[in-house]
Amino acid sequence: NEKYASEKSLDAELVTRINTGNLELTFTKNDLHINDLPLDFTGFIRFPESGYDIDLRFKSEQTNVRNVVTVLPPAYLKWLDETEVKGLASLFLDFVGSYRAETGENPSLLFGLDIEDGYVRNAQTPVPVSDLGMKFRLGIPAMNYDSLRMDLDTLHLKMGQGFLQSHFHLLNLNSPRIKSLLKADADLGQLMQAVGYNEIMLKGKLVCDAMIDYNSETDFNSKSRRMPVAKADIAWKNGFIQTPYYPAPLKDIDMKVIITNLTGTYHDMDIDLQPITFTFEDQPFMIKADVENFDNVQYDVVSKGILDLEKISKVFIPEKYGIQVQGLIETDLKLKGNQSDAIKGLYSRLNNSGTLKLKDIKLKSNELPYPVWITSGDFHIQDDKLNADNLLLHYGSSTIKMKGYYKNLFPFMTGTGMLKGGLTLQSDRLNLNEFLAYAVGDDSLSTGQSMPSEAGAAGGVAMLPKNLDLTLQANIREAVYDQFVMRNIKGELKLDGGKLWLKDAGAGLAGAKAILNASYEPVSTNRAVFDVDIKADSFDIQRFYKEVPLFAEMAPSAKTVKGQVSLKYQLAGNLDDNMMPVMPSLKGGGTLSLHNVQVKGLKLFSAVARKTGRDSIGNPNLKAVNLNTTIAKNIMTLERTRMKIFGFRPRIEGQASLDGRLNLRFRLGLPPFGIIGIPMTITGTMENPKVNMRKGKEEDELEETEDQEDVEQ
Repeated sequence: NEKYASEKSLDAELVTRINTGNLELTFTKNDLHINDLPLDFTGFIRFPESGYDIDLRFKSEQTNVRNVVTVLPPAYLKWLDETEVKGLASLFLDFVGSYRAETGENPSLLFGLDIEDGYVRNAQTPVPVSDLGMKFRLGIPAMNYDSLRMDLDTLHLKMGQGFLQSHFHLLNLNSPRIKSLLKADADLGQLMQAVGYNEIMLKGKLVCDAMIDYNSETDFNSKSRRMPVAKADIAWKNGFIQTPYYPAPLKDIDMKVIITNLTGTYHDMDIDLQPITFTFEDQPFMIKADVENFDNVQYDVVSKGILDLEKISKVFIPEKYGIQVQGLIETDLKLKGNQSDAIKGLYSRLNNSGTLKLKDIKLKSNELPYPVWITSGDFHIQDDKLNADNLLLHYGSSTIKMKGYYKNLFPFMTGTGMLKGGLTLQSDRLNLNEFLAYAVGDDSLSTGQSMPSEAGAAGGVAMLPKNLDLTLQANIREAVYDQFVMRNIKGELKLDGGKLWLKDAGAGLAGAKAILNASYEPVSTNRAVFDVDIKADSFDIQRFYKEVPLFAEMAPSAKTVKGQVSLKYQLAGNLDDNMMPVMPSLKGGGTLSLHNVQVKGLKLFSAVARKTGRDSIGNPNLKAVNLNTTIAKNIMTLERTRMKIFGFRPRIEGQASLDGRLNLRFRLGLPPFGIIGIPMTITGTMENPKVNMRKGKEEDELEETEDQEDVEQ
């Protein structure tokens, strides 16, 4: 949002040749002055039958650094009026290559800036920046950001007795490889004044000697057990930070940080904070920590103080980023031990004690549809556990009470292990619609509980964190997804590595008692896999049809069926971005038992009645009938099933696709014992069944349908 081409003067002598025959522009001589910066511009643009060829080269050699500054945004021009700037600068920009949409060809961009013998002295500080030198290159081959390369081969300056030296190398913007070095001994206040940077006010003495070699493809990876190669010794005395985002500064900053890992392994990682103290809004805070050997995390941590998250977050985070935080954290902790002793239960070797209190913590970010609000949370340390004594959490219209424990804290905080725990979870109502990836939430963080009372189903699947290993004993009075309601849920929930299990959970489902075992795992924001095993005894089929969308989707003909049934079924498959089953992906099977069911208006039985002239078959009353089915590739296969209808002995078996196509073999056994029967085949659809007096044929077989996304993978 900076205006560059504003308050600039342009002086140019341009010679351009235009060939209208083959549509070519050739820039033979272009001497430009933008403000005081001389710029030479040559090249051509050709337009063949497809795409274009381009060769544009800009350069300015051995000009004054001051001339370069004049082309920066207007805000810098006022600073330039108050600042003495000297030195030599050279810059260039090349944009060369061909663009072809059909082949994916793109031009390449290369930019460079060199500065020698730079000197900057602002009127507000008596100490100038001298010996300023820089050599910077930025290249994007074929405009491919996977190949982007940034090289700051040299950056150095002096300021009084202080100095700064650095180099920085970046390869690949999407999966970066970074090598960097920084050495500094500087008075930050004087440095900020000398260069005229006043967006952020920094003060204090900074001494730094740091290097890092980071590869995003291997580092921080639990499989490769790799960390960045790093060495850093950073000390900041009498520090001060003030930003334009909040009127109060962090002050009295005193810190020394030592980070060492010369082999790039988990084992050799060592982070030493000795200690860090600061004052913010008259509240002092201190943390001291020594954490080493990420293969077997050894820790020695002391923390004491109060943090006002809303105020301190505003110091560093502009509102435009959409992250809002509120609440207080109060710590009084002393932690010392190692991971292996905790795992082995050698608690006498651990020295962990203290408390952590949360009060009115609220977090809102663009990644979360609704704010997370923790109204209270009291924690205390015991052995290797952080015990949650009273945790009350609100999310959307859902309120959750939890207590229990967390463990494996340091591997979790260092990114080398999962947060583990055992909790009891209680809620009067969980609105699962609000947990979906693309749910439409509340953009504000109010001081009161301003939550929507209800939300419809949104796009995207419910996402789960992958760095948690938690077991929850749940007691949920009501859980809602879209119009689907489960009541009185009691059972064990297991969340491990981004996958959720429900074990032997009792629930009220459409007025019936059901036992559920299920698993759920999101594989992207638009797709998830699930597996459910359900047992429900003696429920009303009309209520089940109205309140369980999956049942209505799979058995639309149940709309006209009344009576009591039982269900024992296992089903697995994929869910789409509306959390609905992808029918061709479903696999499973089970039994639907009809205890006393009145079938009325079902077109399949009506068609058989018309074909045979037996009206009594059209609206049968079925008792003690077990329908055994399996599902795979969009086809439900019905095992041979016998019935009794007013003296007749019908027998049915065959196939029905989940989109309503039929291939059923029907035998109508005639009274008195059904020994003599009429064979029939039923094809067509559930809405338009076709009955033929014949045996089934091979061409009647229904064609299976694969889930296309699974096929592509």
